[in-house]
Amino acid sequence: MEIKLKQLSSLSKVMPWETPPAGPEYKAASALQGEVLSFQLAYSADIHCLDVAWDCESPLRDHITLRQVGLVPVQLVNWEFDDNVITRSPGLFPDPLLSMPEKLTFFPFQWRSIWITLRIPADCPAAIYPVTITLSKPEQNISEKITFEFEVVPARLPDQSLIRTEWFYADCVAALHQADVWSERHWKLLEKYFQNMAEHGINQILTPLFTPPLDTEVGSERPTVQLVDVCVRDNQFIFDFSRLERWIATALNCGLRYFEFSHLYTQWGAKHAPKIVVRHDGREEKMFGWHTDAMSEEYQTFLAVFLQNLVRFIDHMGIRSQCCFHISDEPGVDILDDYRKAGEVIRRELGGFKIMDAMSHLEYYRNGLCPHPVPVISSLEDFVREGIPDLWTYYCCAPSTVTTNRFMNYSGERTRILGFQLYKYDLKGFLHWGYNFWFSRLSKRVIDPFSCPDAGALFPAGDPFLVYPGEDGPLDSIRHELMCEAIQDQRVMLLLESLIGRTAAVKCLEDAIGAVLTVNSYPRSPEDFLNVRREINRRLAKAIG
Repeated sequence: MEIKLKQLSSLSKVMPWETPPAGPEYKAASALQGEVLSFQLAYSADIHCLDVAWDCESPLRDHITLRQVGLVPVQLVNWEFDDNVITRSPGLFPDPLLSMPEKLTFFPFQWRSIWITLRIPADCPAAIYPVTITLSKPEQNISEKITFEFEVVPARLPDQSLIRTEWFYADCVAALHQADVWSERHWKLLEKYFQNMAEHGINQILTPLFTPPLDTEVGSERPTVQLVDVCVRDNQFIFDFSRLERWIATALNCGLRYFEFSHLYTQWGAKHAPKIVVRHDGREEKMFGWHTDAMSEEYQTFLAVFLQNLVRFIDHMGIRSQCCFHISDEPGVDILDDYRKAGEVIRRELGGFKIMDAMSHLEYYRNGLCPHPVPVISSLEDFVREGIPDLWTYYCCAPSTVTTNRFMNYSGERTRILGFQLYKYDLKGFLHWGYNFWFSRLSKRVIDPFSCPDAGALFPAGDPFLVYPGEDGPLDSIRHELMCEAIQDQRVMLLLESLIGRTAAVKCLEDAIGAVLTVNSYPRSPEDFLNVRREINRRLAKAIG
């Protein structure tokens, strides 16, 4: 029996049907105090072998987690392709990070991997620490051992200043875990997902005042997840914010800090009101929705009264500076007037609050309709040249060539380069639409993300979600960990800037890359990327002295 092992960084994706690329193994790295560092042990055998024992030893063993990299079937790999992809073919792709089994199984002539995560304590002494992984099965003469060494740089990872949101769907949690919406079990699950988000550098949460009018077929509806109870009494609207208060308190307790309130008009055009359920004469009825014209007097009156009450609640909670609002998601340039009209009551009642939307047309900003536009990353440089303060960016199912993204067929460095790009362009936030979208296209049905990672053949695999539903909470993915590492990279650059200045820090970054870093130009191999981060750490240690 022949066993093959290879030590890899988190940037490599171990495809079961091919030997990992040749090149130097990932046997050593450096990281800051408080940083999360991951690497992989890939393994293969020439025969089917069951019950292989594993063990991990390290002075920091209590801060190390081992997980098995699972596989998911991918059919819609992408919409279009460039040359910087792992594959263009469908197949079984590595993505979910599963609990380690008691014993490993080796599949003949297949490659699999173990994902090792080190959560370096913030007060960890600067030193070099080994991590030793042993695989053994004496009855088949299997005894293999590898050692990985990581150096803790004498510098603490600074707190995250970037605001990052990955849209969270409470209805998807309820559906996949078969929990009644707002039941105690649902709330316990939400708490686990909130904690997971905060642990991975997500600090702003999409908060469903009313059921979010996102990815919903016209005339259809998503499950009701309305945080604010509304009733009509003596021809007046009465609002109960107790459930919203619990949501905010739970999120804050889990480490989330910012709240973006769900869109107050429908997606792609602001034509209608979101679904809003109202209690009237003891009966619940859907008072607003697709049947409601956005500019109807009835909805505009309701919206004004609601926002006035909401602002009082926000001030009571003391979170005014932590809140932002949306009008309509991804409006096209052809609906400028509709967006202007729809936003009038919002701009009037929410003076002083941040109003932001994902959009890629400068006309909305130039006309004062959206003071905080969030452009798609392929249009980012146009908005940078405009000199917009506190600029964010986003990507989603597009762009699907040239730029960074988190698709399953993209290599790790293509996903992780986002952190350096966020720093280079001095961005204040990042948005993505799918932390846990586990529905099919337009929310027509529930899907199993373990067998359908493309929302029912709609989006490139990996676009709709970053986590999987486990038995009792979220399971991470490779892409989730890579995005977390990207945010860490941005934080490391900010620390370096605090020591040597922004101009010198940007120069250090681009000297390490060997080129000007742009949206379209970045390192194209794991080793090139890792060399950049090594040089940043070296320069940081030198600056600290």
